Amino acid sequence: MKIIFLFLFVFVFLIPYPQVLASDECLEATLALGLIRDIADVEMISIEDVLDKVCDYLPVELSEMCLKFVNRYAGDVIQFFMEEDNPDSVAHKLGFCKQLVCRLYPDEKKKSQRPCSQNTQENKYTPQNLGKDSQLKKSIWDIIKEEINKIAADHIPLVDLDNDHFVTYKTLRGSNWRGRDCNDVLPGVRPGAVPPNGDLDYDSNCNGIYGKDDNGVSYEDKFCKDSKPMGVMVFGDSVGAHFHIPPQYLDAKQVVDGIISKTALHLLEMEADWPHKSYGTGFDTSDNDVCPGPVNSVYLQMRKINRCNHRNYQNIAVNGMSSHYIIKLIETTVNKDEQKTSYPTLTFLEIIGNDICRAKNINDFITPDDFKKKIIEFLDLLDESLAPGSKVITVGFVQGSILYETLHDHIHPIGHDITYSHLYDYLNCVGASPCRMWMTSNKTHRDAADAHSIILNQAYFDIIQDYKPKNFELGYLKFPLKQVEEYFKENNMDFSTTIEPVDGFHPSQIGQYYMGTYLWEDLKNKYPDFIPPENPNNEEIEKIFGDQGGY
Repeated sequence: MKIIFLFLFVFVFLIPYPQVLASDECLEATLALGLIRDIADVEMISIEDVLDKVCDYLPVELSEMCLKFVNRYAGDVIQFFMEEDNPDSVAHKLGFCKQLVCRLYPDEKKKSQRPCSQNTQENKYTPQNLGKDSQLKKSIWDIIKEEINKIAADHIPLVDLDNDHFVTYKTLRGSNWRGRDCNDVLPGVRPGAVPPNGDLDYDSNCNGIYGKDDNGVSYEDKFCKDSKPMGVMVFGDSVGAHFHIPPQYLDAKQVVDGIISKTALHLLEMEADWPHKSYGTGFDTSDNDVCPGPVNSVYLQMRKINRCNHRNYQNIAVNGMSSHYIIKLIETTVNKDEQKTSYPTLTFLEIIGNDICRAKNINDFITPDDFKKKIIEFLDLLDESLAPGSKVITVGFVQGSILYETLHDHIHPIGHDITYSHLYDYLNCVGASPCRMWMTSNKTHRDAADAHSIILNQAYFDIIQDYKPKNFELGYLKFPLKQVEEYFKENNMDFSTTIEPVDGFHPSQIGQYYMGTYLWEDLKNKYPDFIPPENPNNEEIEKIFGDQGGY
């Protein structure tokens, strides 16, 4: 049954945090069953009728797989809902939840008004008592993990003919993540490349500027050569990738109306991330119903300063990233052979919380020495990859207790009067919390996590003071969440709107907007020399080349 809702819920708590992949069966089953019940209540139909239709709510590509699992699980689901109208209890009887003490949904005091399912002995779904079939559940869960790993394991474009990590399609680590390639056959043609011949005949760096003027001077040389072009690169976590699950996915009415069937496949192909609307590399300012809000990014600011920077961005952020795995991301950037043929970049190292979130208790935090060792290893490899003249900004750890303090008494989109405080504690109870040290009602744990984040920020200071790279300058900026909170309070605005409503953990689109705004302002104030001068040719570039080929 769970595979039906892979595209509904697997991204909410699993892809961002691979460390909880083994302990989430209870969570996923409970959420899926809760949505089934909500659909039945909203539509005033039986659980059996919902199961008859549920595959229609998913993308057509999933129909065959969906039907197989409905036929396998539906009989038990119908029977158990008839015995007790509570998703927690049904998930427990199915065998996905080991401890009934962990309960997400309240016991309903009022009997449901929806029609009852037919007698299970007469309906087409036969109970199979699958809760006792651990081997079956294991095989289903293996399928789910295999599907995730196929999409998200390598963090490079799925199909890349010239293997330069830049492609012409948007999803599957395509141009929503890195500037769109303008020739996927020639490896030397890519965003950020230094033109070998002034782009007289073709656009080698995909910024939309090529050809020559009436005097035979190449436009690339005339407008860009001496303007100090600089790209933007983000090595980060789910904040840098801009993880976002549409709250509409938890709204039974909108599920019935087709929100998932229309958008879930795209969400899967994007790993549930929205880098094209993120604080670092966001460029898509169009309205979007499932990810609404303004866009402001470091990349857009760099492009505004110099239109020669068009498409020169790379978002190499990965959900769940921490200092333990950050080195692996270097392999997804341009290789060492291209170091001298690439423009410098303004690079952000942003892993603001997972080193804290990985801890199982207050004695399990990464030590400052281990953290420094891993970051220095990463910087060493980065120094071998970035073009000379690059700048690198390390972004500090968040004081994550602000999340609980802001949301604890708010009602989660799941509804049923479930508060974020209750949700956080439920996730800890079933062992599926993405961050048990901050997402908890335990103030001692939250305070300890905040204290250790300060220690790790000091480790960044120590690195910056002692580390001497060859090809870039190194700086540090605070994660601006506290600044954003103060701004919202001063202007009588609702700070909770800056936090993702579904996971209660990540910055929302509004939060990303203000992150981009404050990081850019802080960068200008603290490291003005990191930002190249404005290109005086911008107006002429726009006049001749328009939107420069767009994105």
